[in-house]
Amino acid sequence: MTVPNDFVLLRILGNDLPPRHESGQTVRNLRFTLENEPSLAGCTKVWILNRIVCPRVEAELIGLLERHGRRYDRIPFDADAYRRVGWSFAHTSRTGYLSGPAWDALPEGERQRIYEKTYEFKNHYVMNNNGARNHALTLGRSLARWVLPFDGNCFFTASAWNQLREDVLAQPDLSYFIVPMARVIDNAALLDPDLAFPVTHEPQVLFRSDAREAFDERFRYGKRPKVELLMRLGVPGVWDFWKGDPLEPKRPDPSPDAGRFAPAGWVARLFSGHPEQEGATAEAMLARYLARHAAILSMIDGLDERLLREDWEAGLQPSAHEGLEGPGRREDGAEASEHRDDDPAGARKVLDAVSGLTLAGAAPEAERVAALLKTWFVDARAPTDPGPDPAPADTERLRRFTLAVHALRRAGTLSERDEATFREWLHHRTGRPAEDDPTITRDPGPALALRHLTVAACLGDARGVIDLLKANEFRLYRSNGRDGGPPVETS
Repeated sequence: MTVPNDFVLLRILGNDLPPRHESGQTVRNLRFTLENEPSLAGCTKVWILNRIVCPRVEAELIGLLERHGRRYDRIPFDADAYRRVGWSFAHTSRTGYLSGPAWDALPEGERQRIYEKTYEFKNHYVMNNNGARNHALTLGRSLARWVLPFDGNCFFTASAWNQLREDVLAQPDLSYFIVPMARVIDNAALLDPDLAFPVTHEPQVLFRSDAREAFDERFRYGKRPKVELLMRLGVPGVWDFWKGDPLEPKRPDPSPDAGRFAPAGWVARLFSGHPEQEGATAEAMLARYLARHAAILSMIDGLDERLLREDWEAGLQPSAHEGLEGPGRREDGAEASEHRDDDPAGARKVLDAVSGLTLAGAAPEAERVAALLKTWFVDARAPTDPGPDPAPADTERLRRFTLAVHALRRAGTLSERDEATFREWLHHRTGRPAEDDPTITRDPGPALALRHLTVAACLGDARGVIDLLKANEFRLYRSNGRDGGPPVETS
């Protein structure tokens, strides 16, 4: 049984997202809050660590909270679960993505929106924006009558809290309170009780524990995830004049609880590290939007590259090895070495042979598969009519293929001379050096794409491998109509 009018403030700590945030701002702002925020009458403070991808940063945040004796809950980042999250392509059917006349004819801004949405499922998992808010809301409902699932950089002065508490307790029949927010560019200014701050920014939402509404997890970070709830509740704001986006869920219908809210107090938003993004002007709002968009893509791209490199390193460890006889030999037992562009099965044979190899402890097999790869490239340097491509391979098989190729290179089975042969093939095929671009923009088809994957993996080009794997997943979507699917369990 909770005390009738107690409060719980749950602040959600996420990943720093340069250039929207200055690197290190989450740790700095948490330290400032722990050292300077006053006790809040009738309120329990809880922090939620929301899928922090850097173990060092997460350990630093936990260390700060534990040294100050603060309660926290953790939504872990599961790298294996994230690896299973694919790309979103369902919105690309009529756009010619990522090549062709229809795509080229689109305005640049439209192409950017379409491209950003391909990151949708990864955004949902890593940022977990409304997922973390609902996690905090569920936890808070078990702890107090009044629940504040707030962003991690929110800070209360004594006067701001006292005003909020007074406003809420004066109208206990309401299910929601809207808490105006002030962005600050100098955290220390909050320690001066005589300073006033303009509360002109997107507010936070306070819930009575039995309120029916929650945050809609279909709306990802960067696509108005909190505004969607404000719209449902009928809270007026600049969002009333925003146009809908046909790529995103439609504007919500009013909630049965629409209008059952009132303003309460105010809260400060600590400094993100970029003063030009903190104002209430149209220019500052645009700067925040553009920086947020860039930060989302940069964060996910960097994480994908980091995890792929970790996979490459792990791929060098000893493990059991299955034989290669099936994929790598002809029916008469001879080596299957003739894999030309006009042999649509050739690419699949090479894929199966190399993907079947787990290197350590299998030196003879490694030499044989390396020879198969080299022969495949040498035989295929002359331009020929590629003929029909095989059906695209599933992305996991291609990922294992890149691990094996990279491991062959690291183990010395593929030499620098072999690498030069691969580069020569790529230059011959595309007309530009591999150093300039180890991948190609246009879809080369599965057979040529497999060779591009070989080059990128051999050169340790994580970005090139990821782009090619993404292109393969899009190829699969065009074949079977299924994209990367919804994000995995967000517990």
